[in-house]
Amino acid sequence: MAVIESMQKELYPELEQNCAKVEKTVGDFARDTYGFRPDFQGVEVIVKEQPTIYTLLLKRVGDYVKAVAVPIGKALGVYKPQPEGLNRIELDPTADRNVAMHEYLHYLQDCLGAIKRVTEALGQKARSYLEGGATYATERVTGKNSGVYPRERAAFAREVERVGLRRAFAYA
Repeated sequence: MAVIESMQKELYPELEQNCAKVEKTVGDFARDTYGFRPDFQGVEVIVKEQPTIYTLLLKRVGDYVKAVAVPIGKALGVYKPQPEGLNRIELDPTADRNVAMHEYLHYLQDCLGAIKRVTEALGQKARSYLEGGATYATERVTGKNSGVYPRERAAFAREVERVGLRRAFAYA
């Protein structure tokens, strides 16, 4: 593991600095909203190529069908809660600070117990709610509209208007 960490520091020297800034920003958000600072020692951040999402196009060519895989999107980061051990944030090499912030906000949702409560209450719709919450909070903290998850963000914004940010984000 130490070899991988040193390779990451050589290949992505700004990762540690960016994550420290993101941790401070997310920590300030948690302090201001919930009165506590999460312990980021429970998070491992790694740089790893994330999957590209493809659609399959079928074209008729004479008597044959030609299949072409066309990229339509790319995952830039993922938060992976672990039942035991360190939670993991995986960032694509092309991910920027906003992507890191978004994934750290998922960690904060996990610390608040929101991931468990949302999953139990909403089932298949849980991901939309959690993505909307992390996107809304990222944009609120950075002051920038990311343009990702627009429907989920709008639905979450309506929930914030209804119950307030503190309750909506923690799903309390």
